Amino acid sequence: MCVVGEPTSQRAPGDTIKIGRCGRMCGTVRVRGVQGHGAYPDRADNHLARLIRFLSHLGETPLDHGSLHFAPSSVSITSIDGSNAATHVTPGQAQACFDVRFNDCHTRASLESRLRRLAAAQLHETHELELRCDAEPFLCAPGRWHEALAHAAYAVVGRRPEFSTSGETSDARFIHPYCPVVELGLVGTPVHRADEHVSLADLDSLTAIYTLMLAGFVRVAAH
Repeated sequence: MCVVGEPTSQRAPGDTIKIGRCGRMCGTVRVRGVQGHGAYPDRADNHLARLIRFLSHLGETPLDHGSLHFAPSSVSITSIDGSNAATHVTPGQAQACFDVRFNDCHTRASLESRLRRLAAAQLHETHELELRCDAEPFLCAPGRWHEALAHAAYAVVGRRPEFSTSGETSDARFIHPYCPVVELGLVGTPVHRADEHVSLADLDSLTAIYTLMLAGFVRVAAH
């Protein structure tokens, strides 16, 4: 059994235990047109309109409606760049980037196929689509080990923790093929910004949870 100490908690240490994570696929789409003067749109091919339609469809059309343990997959448009400083010229090319967090309704292959079909239908032959998947969704279904950790958290904070699969990717994706894995750590805010800090009281609570957790794991292993 592996416990990853990611900052999973929401309000107090031990209130949330991660039992899985969504996958992550990021994409860069480039479109090509014909540069031209804004006053003569009929003499150019402004590909930005096609790119915007593609991004709108990607961002507004649900990939799924979620599953038993996962929320619906999400798409975030992260950048659009026309590389054009002139306001009266339509650019000859542009690119956009997006980030997909996908659940177990999809695999790497099925999601990639879906995105490529959508790009082909919306952008035709004038595009290039690069996709990179650095994590696939996984779930470690709750069992005796998870319950031992939940009991330890309850004993310290006085509430039963929530089993969750929300949030970003983590190193647990490399571990779950080899053994059951959960994630339990400190409160995750504020994170990745100036003056990031944790409470000393929260450190004491997490230490107590881990101590009781180890005792609980010994009892589980003995049976």
